[in-house]
Amino acid sequence: MLDRIVERCLNHKPKGTEGVYDHHDYFEERNEALTKVAELVEPAINGAPKARLKRDAEVATA
Repeated sequence: MLDRIVERCLNHKPKGTEGVYDHHDYFEERNEALTKVAELVEPAINGAPKARLKRDAEVATA
């Protein structure tokens, strides 16, 4: 399932049988995934101290 969400976030179209039959847009799942990415990236964009960025990255991968 995660693979499908990642592929849709990247706007990749499924191939083969899945591409023919799976027309679900995974909007809610994509929204949740992209919100999490935005929360991780936002401190770097807004100039957060490096120590905070490192701590946040460690928490996100735990």
